[in-house]
Amino acid sequence: MNVRGIVVRLLLSLVTVAASCGLAVSAEDFELEVGVLSRLSSDQSPADKALAIELPRKIFSEMGAKTTFHSYNYPRLMRNLDRGIVDAGAVFRFNGKFLIPENAQFSCADNPHLGLPLIVSKLAHNHSIPDRLSLADLEYYSIGYFRSLGKDIDPFISKPNFKPANDVSTLFKMLKSRRIDLVLADYAITEGLSRRLNVQTQEVFKAGFLEVFMCVSHRERGKPAAKQLANNYRKGLQVLWDNGYFLQFLERWGLEYHAALYLPQSLKNAATH
Repeated sequence: MNVRGIVVRLLLSLVTVAASCGLAVSAEDFELEVGVLSRLSSDQSPADKALAIELPRKIFSEMGAKTTFHSYNYPRLMRNLDRGIVDAGAVFRFNGKFLIPENAQFSCADNPHLGLPLIVSKLAHNHSIPDRLSLADLEYYSIGYFRSLGKDIDPFISKPNFKPANDVSTLFKMLKSRRIDLVLADYAITEGLSRRLNVQTQEVFKAGFLEVFMCVSHRERGKPAAKQLANNYRKGLQVLWDNGYFLQFLERWGLEYHAALYLPQSLKNAATH
């Protein structure tokens, strides 16, 4: 084990002890390269950036870590986490299945810190599309989705009527101009982009449930230390929830509708959520 690995193990042991009293603050900072999903276009709002980067930065900082953030599409984020190019990143579980490489060299938290219903939505005033659709009904409509999701969101994205876009802003602009009939996106993205573009959307089909876990590469640490660090991130978020900081953060950015999505309980059958 290299010197950095030894130092990180020692710091993690300090984090574990201190976490029982709240967020851990170590006497000496350690550095983490953190990958985030580039779900949003380059013109994303300050609120979007705060939620994607500033909140994780706050949690890691309170744990004693200095962070540098990098944006990737989901497949590249998984490859870089697996190879240790980034130390930590958010990983999806869709309907109970982790969307990760075979024999991945990283460990995830025991429970998700974020739960995202994946829904298909229409423009609320588009009366040519029924208010409720079945899975079989979806094939009759053009449906836009965020390309970075990859093809693991079955049985949807592999179908020919599903059209990819490079960023979610484009998706909702296409929906607003009726270049597509429907959008496949998670609840938080649908709410956020609908508000920004001043369009009213309506859910017509619930595709499943995305859970988000913080995961840590094994490159600089062993499995137990990586898993402990991943779990400490979730504990850190819990502390921010308990002391009121998290809700104040959401209110400050006008993101109160996100509150119910964080710190979800682990689900026995995520598809029924």
